[in-house]
Amino acid sequence: MSFETRTFVLLIIACFKVHAQETVSILPSDDATISSEVLNGADGSSIVMFSGNNDFGFEFRTLIKFDVAGALPSRAIAITDATITLRLNRAGNSRAADTTDTLLRRLTRDWAEGDSATPLANTGVGGGGGLPNATTGDVTWENSVYDSVSWTTPGGDFDVTPSASLLVDPSAVSLPADFTWTGGSLAADVQDMSDNAATNFGWILMNEGGFSKRWNSLQAQNTDGGAPILYVEFVPCEITCPPYQAYLPGSSTDTVITGLPTVTDECSQGITITHNDTQQGCFAGSVERTFTVTLNNGEQLSCSHVILLREEKFSSSKQLV
Repeated sequence: MSFETRTFVLLIIACFKVHAQETVSILPSDDATISSEVLNGADGSSIVMFSGNNDFGFEFRTLIKFDVAGALPSRAIAITDATITLRLNRAGNSRAADTTDTLLRRLTRDWAEGDSATPLANTGVGGGGGLPNATTGDVTWENSVYDSVSWTTPGGDFDVTPSASLLVDPSAVSLPADFTWTGGSLAADVQDMSDNAATNFGWILMNEGGFSKRWNSLQAQNTDGGAPILYVEFVPCEITCPPYQAYLPGSSTDTVITGLPTVTDECSQGITITHNDTQQGCFAGSVERTFTVTLNNGEQLSCSHVILLREEKFSSSKQLV
């Protein structure tokens, strides 16, 4: 009498991916200055922008927007860091020490840059900085789009909690000098701007009660450089199917045994994982398993692996008496 023993070994074939951090630098798509001195004054096209208060107590604010979704990869990513750098080229009050933080607050209403520009002769920061009268399509202290859409609150609609703050002290540096905002909720802002381009209205730069400051605008890149820059660090969201396993008992393909895919750490919060199997071959064949990972922003990633059911035969014979 002879008998045969069959043992099934479960092999999993998978690929591994390296998650490298990447950095992009983004120039503004729009930047402009508004002022409480000229309620319907506008400046969206000159080489400078203003923040703080002039010698007469009127406040200036800078609005700035970056096309985040257009500059970042279309694939799913996780923002790990974001910074904004502006070049200060002049400061008021004889560059006395300023103790008031300059804040970046996220805007909650869309606005238009417009074509108006402050004449160079009026770009001083003490008694100067007077903005020309707005034309159709400009942003002003009273209008997000002149003269058809008003701000809910004059001076801009924005989140009360600052996205980032920085003490800009002109007395401590030689001008021109670069200042960089980091931390706070900047990275979270940029992630949301990447995921939801329709609600990306940028930020407003405010220095309420502080001395007036003059910054380079986007247009300055054509003169002395030093245009505003948004630096974004990110990692691609990727998934990796389960690794090779030498032996698994029986022929079960339950994920408790075969495993689940791993997801880039920065993208792993609030995800859901599903899978679909396609049978390949017969009893001792294989299964192609496709995993789908749904990220917390609704984007989906997938990977596949093949589970091989390898049959090994061990034969022997025994004589019966």
